Amino acid sequence: MNTASEIFCPVCKLKNDASATVCVHCQSPLHASEIISHRTTRKVSGEAQAFDTDELQKRLGIPADGIMVVLQESGQEIATVKEKRFILGRKVENVHETILDLSAYGAYGLGVSRLHLLIQKTKNGYEVSDMDSTNGTWLNDEELIPNKFYPISSGARIRLGKMYIALLFGG
Repeated sequence: MNTASEIFCPVCKLKNDASATVCVHCQSPLHASEIISHRTTRKVSGEAQAFDTDELQKRLGIPADGIMVVLQESGQEIATVKEKRFILGRKVENVHETILDLSAYGAYGLGVSRLHLLIQKTKNGYEVSDMDSTNGTWLNDEELIPNKFYPISSGARIRLGKMYIALLFGG
């Protein structure tokens, strides 16, 4: 039974504190006034400013193994991922792929989809593919066509909706 101290998410149907505005389980809006459409990702507009990835590489270095995901604006390392294939997005239940959850970095408000960008290792480095995200993906200022793979080099500037990250890796 729903009490005054709890509310159920309209998307994932899980219980949340009544004072919450975003579901702690799936980051969807909990109140009808915040639901923009049937989509589970907030639609965003406008552009944020990209930053110099050469400076990030000098300051943070290149990981010996795996690929480092860095917030461009702050230069904060989010994670170094060693899996050969993983997804950048937001927490999703019952997905068998490895997901690097960007929710703690404001992903929902910046328009990052739950399953936004697929990154996979190749014999020559890494490649990325937009997973038909709501707000799109850009690689070095070029918008990606969904479900198509693009090779990347270390220091690639990636825009997920309005979130700017850099991907650093060794050769």
